[in-house]
Amino acid sequence: MQKFNKIIKKVAAASLAVVLAAGCVFEKEGPTATRDYENVLVQIGVNTADMQTKATEAPVATLETQVKTLRVYAYIGGVLSGYLYATDVNTKDKALLMDLKLPVSGNVTVDFVAVANETGMTAVGDNISVAVSRNENGTLTFSKNVGMTEFNKITYTLADQSFANGMPMYAVGSTSIDVDAVRAQQNTAAGHTGHFIIDEQIDITLTRSLSKVVVYAAEEGTSEKNNVKINNVKISNVISSGYLFPTTTYPTTYADEAIISNTEVTVDKKLNRADQNFSTKRKDPANFKLVTATPYYIPENNSGTPVESEDESIVYNWNTEVAGATKLTVNYTTGSGQDKDAVIYMPKVERNNFYKVLCLIKANGEMELVLNVVDWQQGTGASVSFDKEVSFEGGFKWYKGTEEQTITGDTYTFDVNADEEVTCKFKITAPIGGTWYASLSGGDVQNYAFVENETDKISGTVGEDSQITIKTLSSNLNSGSDKPVKLTITAVNTDGKSMVVKFNTNGYYTIKQKQM
Repeated sequence: MQKFNKIIKKVAAASLAVVLAAGCVFEKEGPTATRDYENVLVQIGVNTADMQTKATEAPVATLETQVKTLRVYAYIGGVLSGYLYATDVNTKDKALLMDLKLPVSGNVTVDFVAVANETGMTAVGDNISVAVSRNENGTLTFSKNVGMTEFNKITYTLADQSFANGMPMYAVGSTSIDVDAVRAQQNTAAGHTGHFIIDEQIDITLTRSLSKVVVYAAEEGTSEKNNVKINNVKISNVISSGYLFPTTTYPTTYADEAIISNTEVTVDKKLNRADQNFSTKRKDPANFKLVTATPYYIPENNSGTPVESEDESIVYNWNTEVAGATKLTVNYTTGSGQDKDAVIYMPKVERNNFYKVLCLIKANGEMELVLNVVDWQQGTGASVSFDKEVSFEGGFKWYKGTEEQTITGDTYTFDVNADEEVTCKFKITAPIGGTWYASLSGGDVQNYAFVENETDKISGTVGEDSQITIKTLSSNLNSGSDKPVKLTITAVNTDGKSMVVKFNTNGYYTIKQKQM
């Protein structure tokens, strides 16, 4: 059975610092005005993935880095506190200027969400946020007021591969601002006077919602005569739409088959299987002829050939059909003049990944395959993502029936009786597209249970109003213990990373029961 190896190299997505000065969103006020907030000016460095490639690899197209339009939203506790809009963001080495409304004092976490190239996306059906409008040609326009959890709903299609209005990109990030520390930093920038300024630049990184596919070929052997030709390459089972932001839900409709290379390519690269470095050379695109003159860009596809191993020599059965998997068909002519098709079933296609398909035509005319998968590289700009961070809004509130409870420190204490219940209400806002889970741990965990019904859950979707209810299972009579356990809430992002929700210093609540 023919197989190929997947070489995974986790590199962060490449960056190009962009800049423009933008006007203030909020009404200008002097420093002596009476108000319950401060206008604070921040410098935003926005980066796009500017992948550095070798001369032998597929060239980096301008369309991969261009930012035709950019909207940046800032939130505090899920409430909009700043907004920025810029066009043709191509200038380097300066920062965008953005005004925020912050509390008059204290340390505050500001969450940022950015959307780039909105008119490069076409709306899909009615699955669209109320804060996003559809233009006459079907493209999208975002409003100035978008709820932080609304971004998860945005799906799109691609008109073509030209990306005249830019590639769909997004960014998420957060920073902590000490308002008291910046109050003394009066700003003198035109249009922003009377505002405080933060000297340190806040960097966020734009990530493409798409993936990139490129095909290479080489001929096995040592002869100088090059007889193998690649005639064309087709791609099918490409998901026709995608989510702008990471999600655990995937569209299941497919676009029509497309030709991604229709020019005859003579394979003038050779690989000798007897070479002692063959296994290394076999995985290097520099040793292969580039077949696809331009890359092909596709949305995510959750269907794909299964992984058989978790190490760096991950093996796939590339020529075994998998329902729904993105498929490449490579038509080629062997050295003996035979016309053949090699059908390649791709692994699960993930956003912002670069899939390098390395085809080796063996001496017997058959094809074997290696697939290199790498992230589009990250540049020098720092970035923090919502899908890598946990945040929540409004705190965690406890109720006994409809009556809100005041708890002591980080501890809730039940009455002595069995079947006592308490409900904790909360809203976790990040990681976007993630899932939260509640758990109890400790030596007396058998004394408590979660209540599960339409409203009370032990897990749920990040971004939704949530609640958990815990009850006692027995009366605490003459036990000699208040039966303590820990309540922990964990959020899992779309990459499967688990993060404890830090709703207090410890990252957990203590649950106890009075004793008699």
